[in-house]
Amino acid sequence: MDTKRIEGYENMSAEEKVAALEALEFDSTGFIRKDVFDKTASELAEWKRKYNSTLSEAEQARLAAEEARKATEERLAELERKDKISTAKDKYIASGFDVAMAQSTAEAFVDGNMDRVFENINAYAAKVVTEARDKALKDTPVPPASGNPNPGKINYSAEREKALAEGDFTRAAQLARLETEQK
Repeated sequence: MDTKRIEGYENMSAEEKVAALEALEFDSTGFIRKDVFDKTASELAEWKRKYNSTLSEAEQARLAAEEARKATEERLAELERKDKISTAKDKYIASGFDVAMAQSTAEAFVDGNMDRVFENINAYAAKVVTEARDKALKDTPVPPASGNPNPGKINYSAEREKALAEGDFTRAAQLARLETEQK
């Protein structure tokens, strides 16, 4: 029922809405009363029964075969759909989707609902990115503590000792000069 035809309906109290709806005339054009529909359906079933009784055995067999063929075609279409869904689901699972998302994506794919397919793929991609970032952060080692009393500055003493141990006297002299300038 379209309440937009009632002026000010949104602002009415509950009692006013009931009164307005009762006063509204309903246009039943295009609708069939239930008792008329039921009577027509009964008559149709009776005519079908009478028609089938007048058919020859060959015609009755042909109609039965036609109905059986239609039922078989419907069943075949249903099984083909299930097979396509199962195949697509297996491929999505092999790609890393969880079972529920793979099922949803496969059904959407077979039904041609590409918006849903892309929504699921984007959700899966976001999940993979998040998991990769979390794994990378988890696997990143904590940097070792330095013996540098001034973090962010070079420990010239340690570097000079290292250069001397390696026999790089030029570098050791340069580091000694930088250490003196820093103080």
